[in-house]
Amino acid sequence: MHEEARIPGCCCYRATRFLLLSGLQCFMASALASHPCTVYVRAADSTIDQLQRLKMKYIPVLFLFLLLIASCGNNSKTEDQAYEQHKESLAEQEQKNPLHFLSVRGDHKKNLIGQTVVSGTISNKASVTAYKEVRVKMLCYKGSAMLEEHEDVFSDVIKPGTVEDFKIRYRLPKGTDSIALSLMSAAVAEAAAKP
Repeated sequence: MHEEARIPGCCCYRATRFLLLSGLQCFMASALASHPCTVYVRAADSTIDQLQRLKMKYIPVLFLFLLLIASCGNNSKTEDQAYEQHKESLAEQEQKNPLHFLSVRGDHKKNLIGQTVVSGTISNKASVTAYKEVRVKMLCYKGSAMLEEHEDVFSDVIKPGTVEDFKIRYRLPKGTDSIALSLMSAAVAEAAAKP
């Protein structure tokens, strides 16, 4: 829709009224009929029509956004259930493969009466499973030749995420310059108590 409006020039401006319909559009309501300058002004939709269109466009979007927020609000029960399922599957893995979650480290030295003192630690990296009756194998070497082998069972319960210290005394063969410690087996003691 086009409206014809005559715009007064800078030399002959007489009584003219302007009607402000929006912040961006000014339409001349009346102008001098005898003025030579004529301009076509495209009349856009009124501000009210524009707001109604915006409402119609964004109301469904706003509704969907509020629905999304409301549906994401309280998932604590499902999160707790998922956590418990994950914890149970983790416990099953830890019970099936205890040697994947246990590690042993140690060092040796001679004491004053000639015994070799092996001191070390057994670490439990499991999250929910405790172990007991951990069997540790110790190999004694002179150079690259193995001289002797010992096995020890530690009956202490090693709780999840903890480290247990141990100390063993042996009379090892002369010339033993190094030892190697390894885990052989472990039994499941108990699962950690549920919170």
